[in-house]
Amino acid sequence: MSTPSGPRGGLPNKALQLTGHSAWWEIRMQSERSISAAVANPCQALFAACLIASAMACSSPPKAQSPESQNRVHQVLALYQGENSLNQFVGAHPATCLKGSPTTQLCEWLVGTRHAGWASLAAAIETDDYINLLCELTLDGSARAADSCTAHPRRSNRSSWRWRYPKKKGQGVRQSPDEIAKMREPYRQIANQAIANATTLVELSRLMGTMPNECKPTTGDRQACLWRTTNQTFGHGTLVMWIVASKGEKIRFQCTLPINGTKRAPGSCSAHVGVF
Repeated sequence: MSTPSGPRGGLPNKALQLTGHSAWWEIRMQSERSISAAVANPCQALFAACLIASAMACSSPPKAQSPESQNRVHQVLALYQGENSLNQFVGAHPATCLKGSPTTQLCEWLVGTRHAGWASLAAAIETDDYINLLCELTLDGSARAADSCTAHPRRSNRSSWRWRYPKKKGQGVRQSPDEIAKMREPYRQIANQAIANATTLVELSRLMGTMPNECKPTTGDRQACLWRTTNQTFGHGTLVMWIVASKGEKIRFQCTLPINGTKRAPGSCSAHVGVF
């Protein structure tokens, strides 16, 4: 699945920016309730977790797309209920489709700036990058669910996890590795929770912002799905924080999933830096 780089420097980046901690306790409690309500939506859970990072007084809270951006995608695509109508909207056929459950399939459209649907989707999620459109469609051709499509910029969210290593007060020496690791831990926990909340092929694909590069049967009713993530994979930055890797490294993300689309077992995903 090729992912050519997209254009840069067009629409402004309006990702969430959290400043100040005057009402930190209220923010934290509201955010924890939001995460509990968003377990089935890893993108929304990650957004809510960012508020907790602010409440915990992290040096620079991570940013995430507002859930409102995906609500705008739902509005844009409201009239396009099946694969054929979505093809007409995008101006292309899906690059790949995988069975997500006994009754549904997950399809991905690679939407470039010259495709008919790009401008509407780009405005909805406020990006000037190429876009991956993911839709969970019914196998029998009936109308899809209203919230079954999401759009993701084809660029790593690593820059959203802004991290500054503060210098020691009154000195020109940076914090020690142990101190830096301690300050990064809340970020790692946020990434870990987001991955733990993504329990199906559909949820994991939405978290990564793209379909897996491959899924292979393993034993019984299981399959191993692999995402080869780079700086052009939206969820790459989340993986960087999860395994405490360098932002410039390619990461293999693999999960063992039930073929029937039910929830995966806890601890069934792993990520490693290395050769693809």
